[in-house]
Amino acid sequence: MFHLGNEMDKTKQIRLFDRQAAQYSSRKEGQTLRRWRRNLLSHANGEVLELAVGAGANFPYYPPGVKVTATDFSREMLKKAREAAVRCRLDADFILTDIEELEFPDHSFDTIVSHYPSAVMGIRCVS
Repeated sequence: MFHLGNEMDKTKQIRLFDRQAAQYSSRKEGQTLRRWRRNLLSHANGEVLELAVGAGANFPYYPPGVKVTATDFSREMLKKAREAAVRCRLDADFILTDIEELEFPDHSFDTIVSHYPSAVMGIRCVS
């Protein structure tokens, strides 16, 4: 029963993010947040795993030469992230999945990026 309740909550979350995808992709960020992203992501290198990528707000700040694997459980957010990757000329693959379901071989990524506390469990699973 408990597991089923979590699945129903997750389904509601996915629908919510699907509906909000257009807003996320057109949101304007302040200078402080842009500076924070630039500083954080300037250290990314090699193969990058971005958990809960949303609409791809980080994409303009990745340094040249990185390869991003972007994950999200919202199909509409991934659609917006794909559009952002094209605009930013970013080499990226996209995976529609829940963080808890990710499986990669050990040492698949040089950098892992996530801005959401719920993704911490995913980081533990893939690192």
